[in-house]
Amino acid sequence: MRPEIIDDRLTVEECGQLGAQAAEEMQCTSIPISELDQIGVSEMVDEANRSSRLSGSVDTERKYALFRLPDSLSRAWSPSEAILVMPWCWAGDFGASITLSVRFKESNVTSMLFVPRDSSFVSVLAKREFVAIFVKGAKIMAAYTINFESPLAARVLLSHLQAARESVPQIFRDDKTHFLEVLKAQSVYLKQHGKPTDRLSVGWAVEFARRCHIIKTIIGDPATRNAIQNVSDGESTICRIVQQVAEHLPRLRDCIDFLRDGDHGLSVNPTRLLYHLSELAQDFPEESDRLSFLLISLLELAINFDTSHDVGKTVRWLKPNGEVAEVQIVPSAFPDGSDAIDYWPEINWSPPFWFGYGIAFTGEDFPVSTSEIGRELSAFPQAEDANESLEHADFLFKEAMVDKRGTIPYEASVQLRLGPFEFVQLSEVGDDIYVTFRTTDGRVLGSIISLDTGSTYLELPPSVECDNGTRLRIEAAITLLITAIIRDFFVVEHRERVFTEKRIESRSKAGKQMPKQRIVYLPRVKYTHKPNLSASKKQLGQAERASHFVKPHIRKAASASDYQKILAERYNIHVPEGYTFVRPHERGRHKRETVYRSRSAMQSLFVEMGPTTSKGGNQWFQFERDVCSLMQKLGFRIKHIAAGRNGDKGIDVLAVKGSDIDLVTWVIQCKCWNPKRKVMPATVRELAGVLSLRHAGTRGMIVTTSDFSSGAVEEAERHSIRLMAGEEFASRLIDSSE
Repeated sequence: MRPEIIDDRLTVEECGQLGAQAAEEMQCTSIPISELDQIGVSEMVDEANRSSRLSGSVDTERKYALFRLPDSLSRAWSPSEAILVMPWCWAGDFGASITLSVRFKESNVTSMLFVPRDSSFVSVLAKREFVAIFVKGAKIMAAYTINFESPLAARVLLSHLQAARESVPQIFRDDKTHFLEVLKAQSVYLKQHGKPTDRLSVGWAVEFARRCHIIKTIIGDPATRNAIQNVSDGESTICRIVQQVAEHLPRLRDCIDFLRDGDHGLSVNPTRLLYHLSELAQDFPEESDRLSFLLISLLELAINFDTSHDVGKTVRWLKPNGEVAEVQIVPSAFPDGSDAIDYWPEINWSPPFWFGYGIAFTGEDFPVSTSEIGRELSAFPQAEDANESLEHADFLFKEAMVDKRGTIPYEASVQLRLGPFEFVQLSEVGDDIYVTFRTTDGRVLGSIISLDTGSTYLELPPSVECDNGTRLRIEAAITLLITAIIRDFFVVEHRERVFTEKRIESRSKAGKQMPKQRIVYLPRVKYTHKPNLSASKKQLGQAERASHFVKPHIRKAASASDYQKILAERYNIHVPEGYTFVRPHERGRHKRETVYRSRSAMQSLFVEMGPTTSKGGNQWFQFERDVCSLMQKLGFRIKHIAAGRNGDKGIDVLAVKGSDIDLVTWVIQCKCWNPKRKVMPATVRELAGVLSLRHAGTRGMIVTTSDFSSGAVEEAERHSIRLMAGEEFASRLIDSSE
C-alpha cells in the first residue's frame, strides 16, 4: 500500500509505543550477502572504520545500510535476537534528517545511520525491502531484510518526518542539498558513484553550510547586536539592511528582491556596490568590518547559494543593472589535478566576483588555491615602500584617464610572471576593468578595477597566510604593475608594431589543443608610419585562415623518437636519418591568442628596480616630468608628448619659446636608463630622423640619466643634436630649483 501523511501528531511516547507494536509486524529475516554486495560492504566498512564520526553508511543504489557494531554492542549480539529498525528525526544546524536507530531486546545501545529526509529515500523505506548489514571491524555479523510496508510502521515513519518538516528551521529548503552536505563524509560513495558534477554539487552544499554557519554566528554574536544598537540606535542604512536581511535568512531567495525594492537606498549596481559599502562603513569604523562583511556575505548567499540554485552546477553574479546572470560550470574541462569538490570552497576568496566580475569568468575556469598562492609568495615582487608605490600607481591611473586615447581589447592577455601566474587578462567593460590572473594550466584569480570610483587597489585573497607588511608590499607592487599596463593600453594610439616575431607553437594537453600565442609589446611612443594592419595580422598569426588537412609527412630534425617511428610504419612511411615523422592533423581551426608585454610595467619593476623589489617604480615617467620642469624654468612652453601621444615618432617632450619669426622649438628624447647603460648612436640617428620631418630650425636634444657613448657624441655633432648626460641634468635641475 502507498502510505499517506496523517493529520494527527504523535508524541515521542506514542511513537515508542507504536514502534514496539510495529516490531511484531516487521519481517526481520537473515539473508545471504552476494559477492558483489560483500565488496561494496567491505569498502563501506573501511570508510566507517576510518571516520570517527560515522556509525554507518548507506548505498542508495543497492538499498542496503551498514551499521558498525561497537564492542559494547557486539558482546550482547546474538544473530537470533529480534531487532527493530525505527526511524526518528533530529534537528541539525541546517535542517532535519532521518535517523535509523537499531535497538536490541537485551541492550540499550543504539547504532545510528544518518540519511537525508529525501522523499525518494522515504519511498524506499516505506515501499521496498531494505537490507540492514551489521559488522564488527571488517567482519559481517548479520544481515536482515527490513520491510516498512506495514501500515503501522509507515505511520511511525511519516509522523516523525512530518513533525521534523514543520518544527525545524530550514536553511536547506530542499532534501537534495542536505543529502549532498551529508555525503561530504561518504568518500566511498562519491568515489564509486560520484561524477564530477556530483562532486561539484557536494562542494557547493558544504560551502553553503559553512557560510550559513558563519552568518548565523555573526548575527547571534552580542557584539553584532551591540554594533547595530550603538550606531545611531540602529538607524543607519547598513544597520537597517542587516536587521531586515537577517529576518530573510530562512528564505534566502528573497534577499535579492529585498535589496532591489529601493526602500533602503542602496543600489545593487555591482560597479559601485562594494565602494558604497565602504563609504557607509566610514560612519562607524569600529563596527564597519563586521557589519560590511555580514552584508556582503548575505548578498553572496542570495546570489549563489539560495535553494533555487541548481545545486552548484551554475555560477551566478550580478550584472550592472542588478539582474542575476549565470554560466554553466563544466567540471570535465577543469585543469588536470583539479577536484570539482574544491571548486566552491576555493571560489569564496573573491567578493568582487559576485558583483560583476563573473562576466570575465568561464565555465571552464577553476579558482587557484589560496594555499598555492601562499607557497609562491616569495616569487611575487614586493615594493620596499608600499605607500610610495601606491602613489605612483594612482598617478599613472590618473594620467591614463586624462590622456586616454585607446581601449583595452576584450580579454587582452599581458605576459607578467607573478608567483604561480603566467599572465594577466584585462577586459574593459563599461566603467570597470576586469583583471584575471591566470596560470599556465587555466586556474584563475580575479579582481575588478573601477574607473568610475577610481579604485585601483588589488588585494591578495584574505585567506592567504602572510604577515601584514609582506601583504601590503606585494599588493602595492601588483597594483603598480596593473595600473602601468592599463596606462599603456589607454594612452598608446598604435600597438600593431611587432617587436618580436618569436613563435610559440601550440601544444596539446590531455587531448585538448591549446591556442597558439604571439607576443606583442605595447610601445610607449606613436610611430609616424601608418601601420600595415594586414601585414601585422599576418605576423601575429591573426589573419583569418581556413582550416585545412595536413597529410602525414617527414621533416628535418635531429632524430625521430621510437613512438614517431612506430607511427610512421603504420602509414608506410620510411623515416631516414636526420628526419622525424609528422602525423596527419588539421591546421587552422584553433584560435590564436595575442599576448602583450607592457613596457611601462616592465620598467616599473623589472628593469629599473630588479625582479623582486621596487621603491615605487616609474622613475622613467618622473624623469620626463623633471625635464619638462627644467625647460619651463628656462622660459619654454611645454607639450608633453609622451603622455598625450599626439606627436611624432621619438618625441617625449616638445618645448617651445617665442612666436612667429622668433619661434624656438626643441624636440627632446628622455632616456631614464641604468647609469651603466650608455646611449648609443642609433638613438641619436632616430632623433635625427624625427627632426628631418619637422620645420626648419627645429632643434633636437637627448637627456639621459646615464651617459653617452663616444659614437653617440660623434653622431650628435654630425646632426647638431644637443646631448645632456645625467650629471649635467642633475646639476641644472638643482640650480634651477635654488
